[in-house]
Amino acid sequence: GDLRQALSFTPAVTFPPGLEAQDDQVSESHVFSVPWSPNTDYTLSISTLTDIFGQSLSTVSTTFSTGTLPPALSMPQGFLVVEADQQPILPLRATNVDQVQLGARVLRADDIIPSLRAYDYEHYYGSYSEDQEEPAPIAANRTVALNLPADRPDTVPLRFDSLLTEGTGVLAVRLMAPNRPEWGDAR
Repeated sequence: GDLRQALSFTPAVTFPPGLEAQDDQVSESHVFSVPWSPNTDYTLSISTLTDIFGQSLSTVSTTFSTGTLPPALSMPQGFLVVEADQQPILPLRATNVDQVQLGARVLRADDIIPSLRAYDYEHYYGSYSEDQEEPAPIAANRTVALNLPADRPDTVPLRFDSLLTEGTGVLAVRLMAPNRPEWGDAR
């Protein structure tokens, strides 16, 4: 408790609940899991701290900076059901990504079975014979600006009602992050 009481941060930080359970631990080092804000300059001050012999330690301060959050992108993948009586939306969760490439089209009944291999990563459908061509996913050729603030994870609704004009249907969707080939794509 004494160490935690002696610490102060500018800007202020909140210690996580339950940290006081560690107050009885005596150690040469302590780890505080604190939710730091990204891209922020902090000053840490330690004052009014006494050692086990009752000697007061002098006040010290130091500054440090946190970095930006790494770019991240996720959306549901594989075979999904979007309820017909709801808005046809897929949630796209993004952090520090300005735009994505999106492709979507309605699949006809004859397209569904051949497309399984291109969109279903969770099941094995056998290998191709030499005369069979592997189905390619649709092209992700539409740029979608996400318009999200930096360093704050958020969700963008990707709407598909323009494709499902009759209220029902099967969609093939492909999402790619430009300039991030290592991420692959979501289908």
